[in-house]
Amino acid sequence: MMHYRIGQTIPLDGHGKIIGQPLDRPEWYIFTTAPQMELPSIAWLARNGVEDAWCPTETRFRKVPRGRRKKVPYEAPIAPGYLFVRFDRIPVWHILRERSKGKITGVVSRDGMPMEISEDAISQMKHVPARIAALKKREQERRRIRPGDRADIVDGPLEGWSVEVSRIHAGIAYFVAPLLGEREVAVEASKLRKIGC
Repeated sequence: MMHYRIGQTIPLDGHGKIIGQPLDRPEWYIFTTAPQMELPSIAWLARNGVEDAWCPTETRFRKVPRGRRKKVPYEAPIAPGYLFVRFDRIPVWHILRERSKGKITGVVSRDGMPMEISEDAISQMKHVPARIAALKKREQERRRIRPGDRADIVDGPLEGWSVEVSRIHAGIAYFVAPLLGEREVAVEASKLRKIGC
């Protein structure tokens, strides 16, 4: 039996930690985060002993504000504000939320209790970015203008014309304009919208 004195400092094992005792099996939860705090929250969880946290992302491009005008890739969350987190140890919910300092705003719950997510559901979620990329690629391919396609000119001095593309080279679409004496006219392909898309 332990004896304590008034004023004695007693170290508490695990005091202030976001995870406690080991679990019999890993558990997955969905956390909500503050805006644009998905990736900082993943890093914060890793520093605090939770290694398996992720959010589905896709590669997007943004312009560099200075220097040569070019676009650089970056990873953008597909489901902004949500993290999928796997715990091997019991999560200490109140400490986790308090110590995240506003990065993590909550956990998806049912009847006030954090809701565990099945491994199968997480496995399906991990395939979402690839599915979205395939859909985008298919949509881009469907909208791509090829020789023989009918397209509307959506910008420039010929805006509103409907034309039949005769050839495309280096991003420039060529077509014959009967109103201009059967001359071949060139327009940037980006200024055309395929009819029927």
